[in-house]
Amino acid sequence: MRRLAINKRKKVNNVARLFFPKNNIEMVETIVYTDGACSNNQGKQEFRRAGWGVWYGKDDKRNISDRLVGLQTNNRAELTAILAVFQEYKKEYGQLIIYTDSNYCLGTLNKWMYDAKKRGWKTSAKKPLKNIELIKALYYWMEKIDPKPIIRKVKAHSISLGNNEADHLATQACIKVKGVDRLQLQSLILEKEKAI
Repeated sequence: MRRLAINKRKKVNNVARLFFPKNNIEMVETIVYTDGACSNNQGKQEFRRAGWGVWYGKDDKRNISDRLVGLQTNNRAELTAILAVFQEYKKEYGQLIIYTDSNYCLGTLNKWMYDAKKRGWKTSAKKPLKNIELIKALYYWMEKIDPKPIIRKVKAHSISLGNNEADHLATQACIKVKGVDRLQLQSLILEKEKAI
């Protein structure tokens, strides 16, 4: 197997610029960490408070967190954090690499949603898919963003600075009074695209 030699690698705030001199190709990677949190996740819905966080790097102006709108669950908060990354994506970010500690998000974005789409957005047991609105919105962005985003696993509550910072943002967001409805924002984005 032939290995490509990388001439330069410059990394600032989780953005790496790679230059391959032989092919005269420059590739940009943006690494981001996402997390969701929900206090009293197993309790009654009216007592739950969920939030999500996105961390690009120390003092990065793109770091964001918010209170979850709608049904308050940890899984919805995890999915919403990734949706927020997709909605804020710009072409100059290049290859987007998202780290999540959620097995649910990892499985959903890397496999399950594609299988569910083939089945008419149903589970393998032909039951309605949970969080279908969020999953359809995420599917839209996974197909639209080029190059296709890479979703990777990071161990929760480990030595990963990025994961710990995203967790901190998500936990702090749980105490906010109100958040931005990311699904409503998704509808506005789609309407705007149809008008063009």
